[in-house]
Amino acid sequence: MISLVDFGYQAGWVLVKRLPSGIARNLFRKIADWSYQKDITGVQQLRANLAFMKGIAADSLVLETLVRDGMRSYLRYWEDAFRLSTWKKDNLAKHVICIGTDNIDMALASKKPLVTATPHMGNWDGAGFWYTANYGEITTVVERLKPESLYKKFVAFRNSFGIEVIPTSGESDIFMKLLRRAKEGRMVALVADRDITNNGMEVKYGPATAFFPVGPAAIAVALDGLVIPLATYYNQENVLVMEFLPPLSPGQGETKEKKIYDLTQRLANVFESEIKKHPQDWHMLQRVWKDVQPLKRINEGLVK
Repeated sequence: MISLVDFGYQAGWVLVKRLPSGIARNLFRKIADWSYQKDITGVQQLRANLAFMKGIAADSLVLETLVRDGMRSYLRYWEDAFRLSTWKKDNLAKHVICIGTDNIDMALASKKPLVTATPHMGNWDGAGFWYTANYGEITTVVERLKPESLYKKFVAFRNSFGIEVIPTSGESDIFMKLLRRAKEGRMVALVADRDITNNGMEVKYGPATAFFPVGPAAIAVALDGLVIPLATYYNQENVLVMEFLPPLSPGQGETKEKKIYDLTQRLANVFESEIKKHPQDWHMLQRVWKDVQPLKRINEGLVK
């Protein structure tokens, strides 16, 4: 029997792409604003994360504006995801602007194994679509969603434009599969700012420490490869911007563990810098720091 959640996602993929873009944009903004006004748990955690990362007072109107805009950006991600099949490869500039292609070209020219790592920002599916359209297929790892039918829908959706998906559960030797793909010359693309495996590494992140997945650094260290940080965000014209930042390489003359730690810390530093530049596009509705609990709205004075 199909669940209401599954039905909602199925309907989204079928119906949203058929709507005129203006109507779809308005619909998803209304959903974002409704979620903000209801102050659901995810909104409360986003508020806590933004306040902690940016050092903003809990009763600040600046914070509330940021949280509202963050939810609008998050729902814009879903709007784009549901409409991604309508994007045309020969007209991608309408949807995506890429900055830092010199960094990706330099990395590719090195012939080294490559990992692109991004935080939960902007639209990584849109960025993946752009990359596969311009450079070739990629491999990624995603959390296995429930229900299973929803997960399969996501996999089919990503497979359709050249993204191979490996789930975090139900698969064996995930790391070895990623190593093989990187050795084969395929880009490995990972969302890498939240540890969901309990095998992460504690690094300095914002005002405190947090656990980061070690996948990007571990692959680069094992294969003498490069990690290419990627930030995605929406500009003032509501166009997705994807920015490839300078590649990070493992240090020299250190132990394997120290190299992985150092590279993971440097990646966390880049993520922190990019999030502080574009905090409204940081879609972190889950806990990052163990002591940063969901924060209910205190200031009700936000102008709608």
